Amino acid sequence: MSDRLLTVALVYSKCVDVFGSEANSVAWLKSSIYALGGARPLDYLDTNAGAEMIMSLLGRIEYGVY
Repeated sequence: MSDRLLTVALVYSKCVDVFGSEANSVAWLKSSIYALGGARPLDYLDTNAGAEMIMSLLGRIEYGVY
């Protein structure tokens, strides 16, 4: 498995943990997010730095620090 695929899988797994379902996670990943300047989280998953940013955002959402 490539590093990029593993990174995307980890982000997706965190999304499911935070949002409670695969459907909610996919919807969030495809949505325009205010905290990202209107970009979609999926748009950030092409680099490790972007994936780390999304993981950080998910952590803030999970703990209510959004």
